[in-house]
Amino acid sequence: MSTDIQNVVRVVLNEPSSLLLSDNVNIVCIVSGTEIAGDFDADNRTQSFTNLTSVGEFFGTTSNEYEYAQTFFGTKPNSVNAGGRLVFGYADALDTDTAATLDSIQASVKCSGFVFIDAPADDEETLARAAYAQANNVLIYETFIDAADLEAQAGNVVYDIQQLGQDRFRMLYDANGDRKMSVSYMARMHSVNFDAANSAITMHLKQLNVLPAAYSQTDIDNAKAVGLDIYTTIGNRPSLLTSGANNYTDTVYNLIAYKNRIQVRVFNTLAGTNTK
Repeated sequence: MSTDIQNVVRVVLNEPSSLLLSDNVNIVCIVSGTEIAGDFDADNRTQSFTNLTSVGEFFGTTSNEYEYAQTFFGTKPNSVNAGGRLVFGYADALDTDTAATLDSIQASVKCSGFVFIDAPADDEETLARAAYAQANNVLIYETFIDAADLEAQAGNVVYDIQQLGQDRFRMLYDANGDRKMSVSYMARMHSVNFDAANSAITMHLKQLNVLPAAYSQTDIDNAKAVGLDIYTTIGNRPSLLTSGANNYTDTVYNLIAYKNRIQVRVFNTLAGTNTK
């Protein structure tokens, strides 16, 4: 019988520890109140999609959800092109607590950007959405359509949010009244591949998958002052004009991604060092 080689050579290997993955900031959510019993309801808060066809099969091609998804997937590039996905999150019509609704969605799938199909019922709900975004370090996109929203004065909820410095709540304005501007904007913003070099973008002059609107110079100046991004035509080219009054969307988006990556890398360095 031969002698075990460990009598001469003993090898001990430190097995690598399991490590964390960075959050995917390109997973975004459209919040909907349409209930589909057993599939999309208070007990089944989310459904995820990577193409328009599957949205149509699930919600139907005449639904509001399909229209929003059309705008999302028609935006080029979009979040799915950058390794993300589109999530639909269920909002119970009987539950008016914004935080509870979004917490339930986040418990199912962690999303970094949100658009609500339903407009806020009032200023109180708008402020609740803004407060949630700021407290939870996520981006919520809202399109305003009332001319009074362009006024830089106290009592205008847009101006009040800007004055509060709640820059995680991203505010847009569309004179055409198309609230789907939010979902196209979100799709375009959350399309950065942070694993690639020099991949960060700004939203200024980007093109969206909605019709541009006409604005007077006064409207443009007011939008910049109050903190609203607008989509208009410069020459014959549709272009987004951004306001930095409530910070810039790309700055906030990049900081969220950057902070998470630093946290995860430092944690992995500590957790993955077997000899410490």
